[in-house]
Amino acid sequence: MAGQTENPYLEDDVETTPSVSSISRQFLILSVLIAVLLFQVMFSTRTIWGQVWERNGQIAFEQRDWQEARRYYLFSAGLNPGNHRALYDLGLASRNMGDPALAFQAQQYAVKLSPYYSPSLVELAELYIQQERWGKATAHLDRAEQITPAYWKVYYARGEIAMRQGDLEGAAAAYEKAVTVAAQPVMAVHASLGNTYYQLEHWKLALAAIDDSIALNKNIPQYHVLRGEILVKMNKRAGAKKSWEWASYLYSVPPFDLGEQNMLESEALARRLDELNQ
Repeated sequence: MAGQTENPYLEDDVETTPSVSSISRQFLILSVLIAVLLFQVMFSTRTIWGQVWERNGQIAFEQRDWQEARRYYLFSAGLNPGNHRALYDLGLASRNMGDPALAFQAQQYAVKLSPYYSPSLVELAELYIQQERWGKATAHLDRAEQITPAYWKVYYARGEIAMRQGDLEGAAAAYEKAVTVAAQPVMAVHASLGNTYYQLEHWKLALAAIDDSIALNKNIPQYHVLRGEILVKMNKRAGAKKSWEWASYLYSVPPFDLGEQNMLESEALARRLDELNQ
């Protein structure tokens, strides 16, 4: 009608229906958000279970149950394929089980995932040492030393290379370096150093080194056998006899009363005792 004005609130009174394209966009955004949330939940669950399996593997490894440890590590690595530590542990368990092929594969993959993880580099070097591939082993040890100069296993492995190549002086120097850099005494290092000194005919140094090993664990018969051999060279037959008698006892109880190699060592020790008593 003439003279009337338009209702200023007309637009607010009108109900509007969302367009189909608007609803589709909102549904797509919601779907993406739900998918991301589900992925995060699934990934977190895989990570948590992977950590659980890895810890179970570490417990089995500490108990020297290599087969059970490897089984747990395989589960852990399957759940977390990017976990280089699980692969490193898998490699260790496999090597202890006498499966160098899987050990080698696991350590290679671990190094690819984490090129600066020194334990995997050194373990891979150890596997190369077993294959007598000295260049490859040394290259990995050089790299590990650059990353972690105070890692004793680097120098222990260098000592192994020198020993295998007949370089006793070089082996002694490498083992001495391992002793120096180790944060805590390492039984195997002192034992290897004692054996090297023995071959170099440095009797007092050899005795001190093997005694350091025995101080860390007095129940390894091979250490007492070596101690007896050193004392014989030093013309201390009474001390040698005591060492060998204790070693003989250790060979008669678990775990050294089992296994062909332990039996051969026990028989050889019995002959040495007979010779000493004559």
